Amino acid sequence: MSVLPLNVKPRDWNDEEQKIFKALHEFRIARARNCEYITGLADNNAPYFTLYVGNTGEVIFHVCRGPNEQGYIVMGPTRKTCFVKNIKELYRCFGILKAGHTPERYAHGNNC
Repeated sequence: MSVLPLNVKPRDWNDEEQKIFKALHEFRIARARNCEYITGLADNNAPYFTLYVGNTGEVIFHVCRGPNEQGYIVMGPTRKTCFVKNIKELYRCFGILKAGHTPERYAHGNNC
């Protein structure tokens, strides 16, 4: 039997978030990348989403919830860490990739 402290509330991704992650995966597949993704809870019960190249393991980007569970922080080896305000902006920034729409750069809790 395991006991969780009362202040720890494991909260995985909701259905809307999972739908967007699947769409981001399909977008990358459509762009001829052999992509796979995983979602889950880290040791500290924080949810994560990682999109990676299946045959090499190269991470394309990693998503976690932002400070105080607000927005999302997106990290990747080929881009600066950025903050997106909501799930729709996450899709606009990384799924549709409309010209001129970029997420805010993120550094230590401040957008810069």
